[in-house]
Amino acid sequence: MKYDGKTVFVTGGASGIGKSVCKIFAGYGANVAVADFNVEGAEKVAAELRGNGTDACAVKVNVADKDSVQKAVDKAVEAFGSIEMLVNCAGIIVASKLEDLSEEDWNRVVNVNLKGSFLVGQAIANEMIRHNYGKMVFIASAASKDAEYGNGVYCITKAGVDMLTHEFAMELAEYNINVNSVNPSYVDTDIFKSVCVDRGKLEGKTPDEYRKELFRTVPMRRAGTTEEIGELCAILCDDRIGFLTGENVLISGGKVMRM
Repeated sequence: MKYDGKTVFVTGGASGIGKSVCKIFAGYGANVAVADFNVEGAEKVAAELRGNGTDACAVKVNVADKDSVQKAVDKAVEAFGSIEMLVNCAGIIVASKLEDLSEEDWNRVVNVNLKGSFLVGQAIANEMIRHNYGKMVFIASAASKDAEYGNGVYCITKAGVDMLTHEFAMELAEYNINVNSVNPSYVDTDIFKSVCVDRGKLEGKTPDEYRKELFRTVPMRRAGTTEEIGELCAILCDDRIGFLTGENVLISGGKVMRM
């Protein structure tokens, strides 16, 4: 894959999956806009990319705020001239049974995971429409397909991201814009470590016990890596598979399988 001369806008780019996405796309020659609420972390990633010869910039973004999203997109366009690719990785998780979930936590997760995906997708779509070209990838989750104990609001928002992907794909196809989601199961990130702590507590298990229990549900018996997720995102932006759009692509080690 060669993305020389193209720009990717990556939300959640300061850490986890987003950080790996930035590095992988840079390795394929793309310019990289590292977008994150943690602008210091985003600048650290961008500086590392620049040190390796990539044209990269950091932009601060609150994905749940329309003005903040538009300013971040505008800054990236100012830096690179256009945005050809989006990978929306920003997301949060709260461990709680629905009957105990506070309204504040509900709103926080919905605003980042679902509203944020919409606002970022909308702003990037309008930029891509101007050029009659684009590739959009949303990080959803295998948790969008099956309910998980103590993970209700996350599962619900990621199911919404799946449908958002379908709707954007349908409406943007006429502008030569492909839209797909990537749906991982467990990925070895700091967020996954916190899941093992917080959701383990809900079931009276230690983090190690809970981690082992989760892996028993995965035929490959392990977590995915951030690099594996990033490489799939890069593949989905390749023009050689330009007929692929509107798909929720599972990468779950076999945890979730669908006909």
